[in-house]
Amino acid sequence: MTKNLTIIVKSYQRPWLLRICLESIKHFLKTETKPRIVIADDGTDFVLLKEATKRFGHLWDIMVHNEAGEAKWDPCRRGEFSEVVPTCGLTWNRALEYADDHIFLIEDDSFLYAPFDADVAMRLLDRDPSYLCFIGLRERCLHEIGRHPYDGVKKTFEGIEFLQLEDTTWPFSFDGLFYRRSQIHSVIGPWPENIPTGPMEGWIVDKFKQHGLYGRPLAIATSPFCKF
Repeated sequence: MTKNLTIIVKSYQRPWLLRICLESIKHFLKTETKPRIVIADDGTDFVLLKEATKRFGHLWDIMVHNEAGEAKWDPCRRGEFSEVVPTCGLTWNRALEYADDHIFLIEDDSFLYAPFDADVAMRLLDRDPSYLCFIGLRERCLHEIGRHPYDGVKKTFEGIEFLQLEDTTWPFSFDGLFYRRSQIHSVIGPWPENIPTGPMEGWIVDKFKQHGLYGRPLAIATSPFCKF
């Protein structure tokens, strides 16, 4: 039985990129059931967001807009970044309220450029719960985890070739990956609502260590289908 998929697109102040991202998903991400698409908007200026909704709101199903995030833009514009109050965790948690167990998480500045069968990724995660996630974007691998993506063990599942890497953190800035909500959020809980995206990696590592998820393998597509 094919499982339902929710696509969560993280977005903030770049609504003009949503069309590229969402049209690429519509064109390249294949699944037997229509996925639910949720925009997790962290407080984009209302005028920009209204225009984006008018032009291509038909490409998503649900828009979660965090009004509290709108206040971040003024201190950012003045260069007063220490004054910015993080709101991303709250935004992502609101988006999760609409999510199925299987999630494809992507940033608005990433897009798919090759066909990929999402059902295969979901079946892999169901078959082997030891995998934290299946990743379609590997461009940041060397920078973020200190290993080249070709260093993994090559494996094949239902005709899709991937590399298995053991990692100790949540990979690739939460971008271009499939994961199971029940495996991650039911164990570590919701995203923290008072931590910026950078330090959140450390928070997640601590949670993974507490709950036995530290060092679990990642499946990275040998032929990437997502880039930024």
